[in-house]
Amino acid sequence: MLQIDLQKLYLTLSLIQKDKVSKMEEKEDFSLDRSLGDLFFDEAMGYGLADDIKSAQNNRYSEGTLIAKGGMKSIFNVVDKITGREVAKAMLINPQDPDKVERFFHEARICASLEHPNIVPVYDTGYDQERNPYFTMRLLGGETLQNKVKQSESSTADLIDIFVKICDAVSYAHSQGIIHRDLKPDNIQIGDFGEVQVCDWGLACRDGIKDEDTIFDDETKEFILPVTLDGMIKGTPGYMSPEQASAEKRELTAFSDIYSLGAILYYILTKKTPLDEFSARVAIKKTRDGEVKPVKEVNPNASNSLIAICEKAMALKPEDRYQSVEELKADIVKYQHGFPTAAEAASTWSSTRMFLKRNQKSVFLICSFFIIFNLASVWFLINISHKEKEARRAAKLAQDSERQAIETLEKLMKSEKQARQALGDLKNMTQEKVAASIQAAPRFVRIANMYRTQFEPYKALENAQQALALDPNSKEAKTCMAKVYYTLMNYNEAIHYLTIADNVHSMLLPAMKEMLNKFGNSKTKTYDEVLYLMKLHRKYNFGNSYLEGLIYSPSLNFLTESQRRKLAVETYKFYYNSKGTDFSLMQDKIERYIPQLLYATGVKEFNLKLHKRIKTHLIRGLNTEIVVLPEIIVGSATLKDLEACPNLKKVYFSPKTNMQTYENLKVEKLEYKDFAQ
Repeated sequence: MLQIDLQKLYLTLSLIQKDKVSKMEEKEDFSLDRSLGDLFFDEAMGYGLADDIKSAQNNRYSEGTLIAKGGMKSIFNVVDKITGREVAKAMLINPQDPDKVERFFHEARICASLEHPNIVPVYDTGYDQERNPYFTMRLLGGETLQNKVKQSESSTADLIDIFVKICDAVSYAHSQGIIHRDLKPDNIQIGDFGEVQVCDWGLACRDGIKDEDTIFDDETKEFILPVTLDGMIKGTPGYMSPEQASAEKRELTAFSDIYSLGAILYYILTKKTPLDEFSARVAIKKTRDGEVKPVKEVNPNASNSLIAICEKAMALKPEDRYQSVEELKADIVKYQHGFPTAAEAASTWSSTRMFLKRNQKSVFLICSFFIIFNLASVWFLINISHKEKEARRAAKLAQDSERQAIETLEKLMKSEKQARQALGDLKNMTQEKVAASIQAAPRFVRIANMYRTQFEPYKALENAQQALALDPNSKEAKTCMAKVYYTLMNYNEAIHYLTIADNVHSMLLPAMKEMLNKFGNSKTKTYDEVLYLMKLHRKYNFGNSYLEGLIYSPSLNFLTESQRRKLAVETYKFYYNSKGTDFSLMQDKIERYIPQLLYATGVKEFNLKLHKRIKTHLIRGLNTEIVVLPEIIVGSATLKDLEACPNLKKVYFSPKTNMQTYENLKVEKLEYKDFAQ
């Protein structure tokens, strides 16, 4: 019974559907508007979309609503009956003009060839039933960039993000050999969900063509009709480049679009169109002459980095602009990430400020660490001072006890025989000599360390050996010996003295063992051995004194000037992950960060003003001619270093320097203010 009812229901539905299909075929104007019940019914019976699409072939687009109109075309909001989606349909206003028809289809063909997320796509083009030209494209919602900029809630950061997407679209078009020629905020559409679309490619052309359609008066050389939608010139006053505004026929290139991008950035920064306060003729003349009001005058709060980018993009001469949109975008991305841009001559302070801004968390952590470290150091020094007072008190008690013991001994010795008294006196004299020797040893250690830091290793060895002779148990003397032998690249002796000094925790010990295992302890050293030792400096994070001691060591005197330069480059690469290999190109970076590496490299000029306090030993040499001294110097040591430069011509001193020390120096003495960087 149930089976019979289902069969009847099926037959009934079939008859109803056939009746619907016959009625649909009779209709000329068929719409895709279908109820949910119809769709389920069609799906169940196997009818629906195929018939709908078939019926819409001859009249694909519905009657639409006018949403925009320009001088050349009108834009309607229509429904594509085949796909069922809303699209924008562009209709030519004057289809009787063959030139305009050609330009109309030219725009459609250009847009269709550019497949990019930020370029409005063209879906279809052709003639409608009335033989009117049309093309359809994505229906864009939202608002234009011009309207968005005027809204106070749009931040500069948000607008710069949009600008980067515009650059992406234009850069892609340039890669396909297409230039837009009419870039402006009104041709940029921002969707409700942040989509950015570059529109209106009606003036687009191939890169490198001459602007054949530019019309100007032969007598005045001024443009007759400065408009863009169906005007006589290619571009919009205020946004067109000087070469577009020129009275001469010039070859148009991607530089024209780069100028227009700069003008869009100008609008973002100032919320005003360049030259908008002038008439069209005056604006075009000022464009040709490059007379655009500076951004700073319109918006004093604008970022200096963005102003520099804008001014470079809008340079009067094409060769002074960015060489590509990618180069312009790269500068924008640098600004977004807090780096100095190529367009601005960033000072050291500006670069430092940007670095601190980029690394706020790290700087905060480092400052916090130093504050805690300094507090801990103060506490430690206070604790040491307290313990020192306790030690002095204990020493005083010991001295008092010793004095009492001596007095008691003297009383007892009065009753002893003369011989025993003489023997006791001799014993006391020996003990005093040993005590005096032990007390004198630290003085020789200090002298040895002084010579070591003045880069005179052999004198340092002599004094350290004297200290050990006076006090064989002096750990300080043994450690000093180890450091000097490290400077002289004598690994066996360095390991020996570190071991007997019980200084096994020093990072110098594993480094010396590694060098010994790899190169042995040969007296003949090689460049590769020195280079490997520099790598160990980086690996074990040795302090600056170790690096200086090695660079100025007489053990490296075998290196030629070219080897010294190569060593400077390779060592800088270890420390800062650089990829350069040319010493002349990397010299400034080396001078800024590891200037000691310039020692004996044949450099003629040293700018040590970059370092507030640094030893000047590196300037010594025959080639040195000009030296800019650091702000803080040790007078006598610096004088010796300057006197070790026989060809020295000029020395620049800090205003704080006591010049009396250098009054006998026979060179031209100048101040910082005289130094032209």
